[in-house]
Parts: sequence; C-alpha cells; structure tokens
Amino acid sequence: MERKKQMSSLLWFLIAANTLNFYDRQLLGAVAEPLRIEMGWNDFQLGILSTAFTLLYALASLPMGRIADRCNRQSVLGIGLATWSLFTALCGFAWNFSSMLAFRLGTGMGEATCAPTATALVGEQFPESRRAGALSLFMLGLPLGSALSYSLGGWLTQSYGWRVAFFSAGIAGLLLALLGVSRSAKIGRKRSETGREPAQDPVVVAVRKMLKLPAFGWMIGSGAIHNFNLYAISAFLPAFLIRYHHVDVKTAGLMTGLAYAALGGTGILIGGYASDRFRLSASRSASRLWVAFGACLFSIPPFLLALSCAPGQLMLFAGSIAPAALLLYMYYPAVYAAIQDIVPGSSRGLAMAVYLTVMYLLGGSLGPAVVGWLSDRFREQGMRALPPGVSPELLWADGLHRAMYLIPFLTLFLAGTLALAAAASRKSGRHEPSEKS
Repeated sequence: MERKKQMSSLLWFLIAANTLNFYDRQLLGAVAEPLRIEMGWNDFQLGILSTAFTLLYALASLPMGRIADRCNRQSVLGIGLATWSLFTALCGFAWNFSSMLAFRLGTGMGEATCAPTATALVGEQFPESRRAGALSLFMLGLPLGSALSYSLGGWLTQSYGWRVAFFSAGIAGLLLALLGVSRSAKIGRKRSETGREPAQDPVVVAVRKMLKLPAFGWMIGSGAIHNFNLYAISAFLPAFLIRYHHVDVKTAGLMTGLAYAALGGTGILIGGYASDRFRLSASRSASRLWVAFGACLFSIPPFLLALSCAPGQLMLFAGSIAPAALLLYMYYPAVYAAIQDIVPGSSRGLAMAVYLTVMYLLGGSLGPAVVGWLSDRFREQGMRALPPGVSPELLWADGLHRAMYLIPFLTLFLAGTLALAAAASRKSGRHEPSEKS
C-alpha cells in the first residue's frame, strides 16, 4: 500500500512538472504580439527565439539523460525544474532581444532534463503492466500545459502585462521544484535496475542498428515534419488571431488554449486507444502508423478551411481548427508506441532519445523561424505594392496569413512519410519484439 502511494505521488509530481514544462515553453507564443509591439521586433526575431530554445533543448537532452542515469532522477528533475523556472522568471526582466534570447536559452537548458528523466522514472518505478498508462497520463502535460500557457498567460498579459506572465510562471515552478527535491529521498532507485551504459561504443553500435531498421528512419522524418508544424502553430496562432481576426490578447489565448487542452488532450487519448485497438495490418506497428497516417491526412481539410475564413469569422475558424488540432495530436501515442514495437527492449530509451533529438533539431527548431521569415517576406512584398492611404499595419496580418499555408502543405508530406513508415514496418513486422520483451 505504501509503495502504491509513493508511485501515485510520483506520477502526480511528474504530470505537474511536465505541465509546467510546456507552460513555460509555450508562454512566449502567448505573449508574442504585445512583446513584439513593445520591443519593436519582427516575426523572424520572434521565430528565432523559439528556434534557439529548441536547438539548445535538443542538443542538451542526451547529456541530461546520461546525468539522470547516474544520479537520483527525482533530484535531477527537481534541479532542472528550478533552473528553467528561474530563467522563465528572468524573462520578465528582459530589456532587449539579446537578454530575452539568453534567458530563453537558460529555460531550454533546464527543460532538457524533463523528458528523459521523467520517462526513465516511470520505467524505473512502475511495473510493466502499468507503465503505458502512466506514460499516457504523463503525456497529457503537453496539451494541458500548452492550454494553460495560452489561456492563463494570455489573461495575465491582457490584465497585467507580459512581464507578470513570466514572473508568475517562474514562481509556480520554483515552488514545485522545492516540493520535488524535498521528496526525492523518499523514492529510492530500484536495486534491480540495470541499463547503465558508461561506455560510448555500445551506444554508437545500438544507434547504427536502429537506423538500419526499415521503418525507423521514416518515423524520425515524420517527427521532424510534425514538430515543424506544431511549433510553428504554437509560436504564431495567438498572433494570427490578434492580427487577422482582431481579437484581444486574452481571447486569442483562450481560443488557442481550448484547441490545445480539450482537443489536443482528447486527440492523445483517442490516438492511444485507436492505435492499440485497430488492427489494420498483420504488423502491430504498421497498424499504429496507419492510424497516424489517417489522422494527419484528414487534418488537412479542416485546417485549410480555418485559414480560408474571412476576418471576424471566429465561430467558423474555431469549428475548423478544433478537429484539425484533435487529429494532429493523435500522432503522438500512435508513433511513440510504434517505436517501442520495432526496437529491442534494451534500446527503447535510446531510440526515443535519438528520435526526439532529430525531431527537435530538424523540426521544432525550424518551424517558428521559417514561418516567421516567410511572414516577413510576404509583408515586405506587400509594402512595395501598398496603395496610398492604406495602413502598413494591415500587412502584418496578411504576411502571417499567407505564411501559415505552409503548415497544411507540409502535413501532406507528413502523411506520405507515415505511409512509407507503415509499409516498411509491415514488411519487417515479424521482427517486432514480443510482449515479454
């Protein structure tokens, strides 16, 4: 009974930490428009802030995972939480682009401890029969934290200014970190846990073997495209609503938050259920990938409909972006489970680390910068043809609107990549590990 209480308490802490992880990560998008106006920045600079954060996060994840394998993992996560929360609070003191960039990089370094450490804690502390359920609950921190960031962060920005939004997020994280560190000694490491791998050669060999798996490379490619799209959306959707549909910061945050929380979370749960239940192929991993393929393909029409709405058609926009968000979030449990299917049990953690690193380096880091760059280019084109008497401020909305069409276009390639992954996985289905592996 005491052991069950400890595991339950640990899981609640991990969910809270992951929620704050994504709250702080997405807060820049929630405050982007008032921040841009006050600082006089352009969209490319806003995109670079997200890109630099994601690049550092990706590069730091592997060494942070190594540290977590050698130390008390809950202490590592508590210290990481304190670090990213401190730098999030410091963002509220930013006075120019360089200072904001430095503080966001500090946030990224701290957040790099979360995913590898928390997932390792779940694998270490939870029995195999409860591990997948615990991980799915942990993953809900993504839509929940993002939703709170846009809704609560947008409200705080509207009411008190963007600096207060950063201060409040940092203080909440520091308080949770104190709780986590104070409890870290209560849950010890299991004696039976092995899996430490101090030598580097076995890791290199394991990575080479993974990359030779027919489906794994296509899954990595799909992750890069998917993260490109979602990070671009998270960076610019509130700004798009403010500029194009003329809503205030609070309303933009609430609408974006609803898409992430109610619909992103629902998509994760439906995706997990569907990828476990539906057998569309003799290969279990191929079936999961076909579920992800269908979800991403069917997300394109409602996303295009949302972009085609005229300014002020908020109800139609919300009714269109909602199913698109739900379908896009079905990707995560389907593909993450497929990765676990095709790699040996001894290499599953390393496989996820490789997948996540490439996903962020080539996807999440580029999405905001590329869409921001396109927005600025379209705006500059409009400036050259601007009729007399028309306010140049209108071109900020037009440039971003045109740039956002890149997302459904790339989603078509995402669906194609998943189809190739499913076909490759079906051919190698007989090599999938058994349930006991």
